[in-house]
Amino acid sequence: MRESLLLDVPHRWVAFTIPKMLRIFFKYKRSLLSGPCIYRKKTFVKYFKATTGKEIAPGIIAVIQSFGSRINFHPHLHFLVTDGGADKEG
Repeated sequence: MRESLLLDVPHRWVAFTIPKMLRIFFKYKRSLLSGPCIYRKKTFVKYFKATTGKEIAPGIIAVIQSFGSRINFHPHLHFLVTDGGADKEG
């Protein structure tokens, strides 16, 4: 499976936090957390297009975490993103 489905490229871990003054909105309506996740994905796709000049689809794994290490409400996003991707030709 690794040889036929997965791209053999380096990857990076990126974390995004939600500003403290906005966290109250996410605390009582957790479904709002999907919005920042989707917009960050679009940001990565735009970045790849700007740097390569091609429509590149990077590999992205996104995880929403709502609590910090002290079990306090601390919504943030974790992304594992490939340093490369695939265009329409493969």
